[in-house]
Amino acid sequence: MISLAKGIKWAGLSQGGRLLLQLVSVIILARFLAPKDYGIMAIVLIIMSAGQIIKDMGTGASILQRRDLDGPLVNAIFFLNIAIGFVLAMSVAMFSGRIAILLGSPEAVGVILSSSPLLILGGLATVHQKLLERQERFETLAKIELSASAVGLVAAVIVAYQTRSAYAFVIQLYAAGTLSVLLLWRHNSWRPMRKVNWRRLGEVYEFSVNLFVFQIVNYFQRNADTMIISKVLGASSLGQYNMAHRLVLFPIQSLASVLGRVMVPAYSQSDKSLSDLSMHYLMTVRTVISVLGPLLGAIWVLRDRMVALLLGEQWLQVSEVLTWIIPLGYLQVVMSTTGSIFIFRGRTDLLRNIGVVASVAVVSALIVAAPYGLECVAKTYFLVMFVIFWCVIWLVMRVLDQSIWKAASMIMFPTVISLTVTYVGVSLGIDDKSSGYINLVEIVYFVGALILSGALFVLGRAKVS
Repeated sequence: MISLAKGIKWAGLSQGGRLLLQLVSVIILARFLAPKDYGIMAIVLIIMSAGQIIKDMGTGASILQRRDLDGPLVNAIFFLNIAIGFVLAMSVAMFSGRIAILLGSPEAVGVILSSSPLLILGGLATVHQKLLERQERFETLAKIELSASAVGLVAAVIVAYQTRSAYAFVIQLYAAGTLSVLLLWRHNSWRPMRKVNWRRLGEVYEFSVNLFVFQIVNYFQRNADTMIISKVLGASSLGQYNMAHRLVLFPIQSLASVLGRVMVPAYSQSDKSLSDLSMHYLMTVRTVISVLGPLLGAIWVLRDRMVALLLGEQWLQVSEVLTWIIPLGYLQVVMSTTGSIFIFRGRTDLLRNIGVVASVAVVSALIVAAPYGLECVAKTYFLVMFVIFWCVIWLVMRVLDQSIWKAASMIMFPTVISLTVTYVGVSLGIDDKSSGYINLVEIVYFVGALILSGALFVLGRAKVS
């Protein structure tokens, strides 16, 4: 597991660095852009995310999962990504007006149209990124991703200052995406061949199709709240909701995805027994939520003050959404790692079925909740995902030949720690909205949570390694 620990270290540094850059981006751009601009960009990201999933069709993960991989198969996957990316880009450009109206934001048409070529750009990066992950060259990937994110941030700030519009986000995506493609190709020796053997795709058909179906339905589940809020409550409300995601849920999902990114290639090529890998997975997840738990508890207590300090008065509704988004993030820490286990075990059929059931449940509940406001949407989302969480954990334990009680016992300790940190903050009156600016007690409280997280990380790292 030495390579796994090293991979987690570099992938974690990459995600952590990018999240820090995103936080800087949020703090700066929130001063130049309105909630409506964030709402427009949230709509564009929905489209781009869907395009990335359709373009890949689950074939990228097969590069990581297969023990034996040759050039012709990689070549076929590369050109599949390019071909589908081109068709999608043309389709989004042609129907940008109708897409904007369908999502309830006609003013987003120009931003959607200008973003469509990004789908072609993404097709040039997928295979080279997956090959570097397969080779466990996470140090190289970390440097590439951090460089691209930094350049994108600088470009976004310049354009936001000049235009005060959502086009700042588009320029950010183009700057980061272009540099990323150039660096990925520079650091990877594989090059596409002119002759394409499309029949080779049949070797990964069953695995990729099941994964693709899951990714599509999971995409709708993850973005149902965004689409429904846009349609029912409008772009401004969507901007408030999206900001809550950017501050808490997206960073948590990104950090948790580090495990999945490293686990699939490491576990798929490991000679360890299933029992050993299962225990390693559980200990790794326990360590991660032990570290994040105290921080999430402290952020929940300080949410009102942090929103006012970091974002300003126009974003105060974000704190209401964070009341439920933060505990949802705690569940997502674990949920974000489960997909890698199903992929590693080759059970993308189960992944597909989970995605379908979860999507139906989430979308149905959010449609009912949306007319009652943002906080109701966030609360409903959390309650539905709490039920889905335990169903998914039960299936993961079955795939790993372990008992669900073992998973529950692993989760219990960090959960108690997180609730204790939250209780202490509430008992001290730190969550009192009427007390002006951040005071010394609140600073000491937050620093204490950071120290506790650091101590739990040190204690858990030895067991994971």
